[in-house]
Amino acid sequence: MIPGGISGKTLPMSRIIFNKYALEEESYITRDKFQSLVQDHGYRLSLEELEMALKRLDDSGDGNIQYEEFLAWWRQEDRFGKLKPDEEGLKLISQASEIFREFDTDKSGFIDLTEFDAVYHKLKAEGIAKKDKEATMAHMDHNDDKKISFNEYIEWLKHAASISFKALPVEVLPKESTASG
Repeated sequence: MIPGGISGKTLPMSRIIFNKYALEEESYITRDKFQSLVQDHGYRLSLEELEMALKRLDDSGDGNIQYEEFLAWWRQEDRFGKLKPDEEGLKLISQASEIFREFDTDKSGFIDLTEFDAVYHKLKAEGIAKKDKEATMAHMDHNDDKKISFNEYIEWLKHAASISFKALPVEVLPKESTASG
């Protein structure tokens, strides 16, 4: 058998790296194994940076990194640099996370249809949501599963609400979410 391959077939480097950190019986990489992967490649993430990186990579919202999620990240040219937002971006993502958790009342990791009503009214009152509730939900819910993941929420803030996590002033997010209260 050829290293990294099965029966003479060579696996792509992304699969070899993924398999090295995935638990043998599982098809995902855990939070701790991802931290090891990053560290083994010469990067160190603080706990806060690690949590933010996992939220960016974990499209399914299950708390682990599936191969498809890993592959999308691995294919990026500056894959490790993109795990660490600048200081302002980190603040904004942290604030967005606080808002998301505030409205995720059942702590499922998603904003469902029931929870979305309160989210929509807050975003509308702050002038961030410009469309009606149904259109805003449809725009946020990329996979049409009738619930909003954290990643979908962030993508919507970046695109529909034109929020840049690199340069936007903190005041753009709802005032209740700022550190000063």
